[in-house]
Amino acid sequence: MAISFIPAIDEVVRIALPEWHTTGSTVELRFSAVLGDEEFQQFKEHGMKVQVWSDISLGGKNEGEWGEIDLHEVPSVLESSNDSQAKISLGLDNRDKPENLLSVICSVPFARSSHYSFTYRVVYSSGEIKWLGQFGRNGTVHIDATSKNTSGIVFEEGLVEKTAPFVWSTRGKQVEDLLIAEVAHPEDWSIWAVGKNSLFKGSAAGASLVFLVPRFRSYARYCPKTIILTASPAITISVSTSGRVQVTGSGSLLLHTFDPDQGSTDYFFDRIFAHTGPSLDCRLLGVFGDVALASTSATPSGHAILVPLNSSGFVSQIVIPSASLASILSAEMADYTIFSEARPSVQFVSSVTLESGSVQFSVPPSGGHFILTPLYSIPAASKTRVQAQNPAIVYQSVCCLRI
Repeated sequence: MAISFIPAIDEVVRIALPEWHTTGSTVELRFSAVLGDEEFQQFKEHGMKVQVWSDISLGGKNEGEWGEIDLHEVPSVLESSNDSQAKISLGLDNRDKPENLLSVICSVPFARSSHYSFTYRVVYSSGEIKWLGQFGRNGTVHIDATSKNTSGIVFEEGLVEKTAPFVWSTRGKQVEDLLIAEVAHPEDWSIWAVGKNSLFKGSAAGASLVFLVPRFRSYARYCPKTIILTASPAITISVSTSGRVQVTGSGSLLLHTFDPDQGSTDYFFDRIFAHTGPSLDCRLLGVFGDVALASTSATPSGHAILVPLNSSGFVSQIVIPSASLASILSAEMADYTIFSEARPSVQFVSSVTLESGSVQFSVPPSGGHFILTPLYSIPAASKTRVQAQNPAIVYQSVCCLRI
């Protein structure tokens, strides 16, 4: 049978989590399988199932109880059958994804130290079960917290609190460009930052809100969560391309990770914006699946970012109501354009012609940025004069004109 598994059938997986990882939270483990063409055809057309068999505590199982976990197909390109939706891509599709890939992400309960066992099996439509491991040779997963963290964000002087949300503080001192942390392996993270009235990608100065979004490959066994840093009103965060995190001012930083089992998204972001204070010119317009939409106020064009809170490592397809997008603009606009820098293209959106009342985004695993601009119609009497001037539409200018 041509199936390869990640992690392998008898592999020992060791995951060391930083000390700031929330006790009582979850850890995202990924199990994957790459099928041969014949096996994939059986999976697609004949009802064959590929399953993890494990004692991971999921779906109401008792601790130590074994059960099945289905693996599902990861499509190469995420498409919608709804032709009435406006569609825009903010980055590359799943181009590094191998063919015939099945995958599942398990949100595993974590309490300082956790150990699980697993194997794999195939279940045919006839009910026949084929076990793929050997008796007594299961794979194992060991999850432990460590103070010697070498992944994610590493604090230079430790954290004030050991329970979430984790706190770093100047302790009443005024500091300038003080190095407080470093992003270990910055090439494995995408940085999105929000300043008083601007958005940054890759590096930032004077930011009040920072998203560190993990980048990991299709075969990753552990899926880190997005890390969110928030600054109190009198302090700002700077992040360099080399991953150095520095602060200026006096106040505190909070470190958050999103766990959907620990409360609503509204409550989660209420805490974030309560800490940054009213001076941050940024709004959260909603959470769509595990992707948050945040924007700066439009004057009159608007910038927005879509940030995965729990990245799958693959492109996400999300649908956002047109009204939510229009609210980014400072004026109430029925018509507007969406411009993506990642794939230079523009999408014209009209509330009159948009039957579905929504826009579909393809969001890369590291998040994406787009710009909205009002779309103005020029009266027929003005067309001759405008056409004589032959203006070009500049997508990052104040507005777009439609004639």
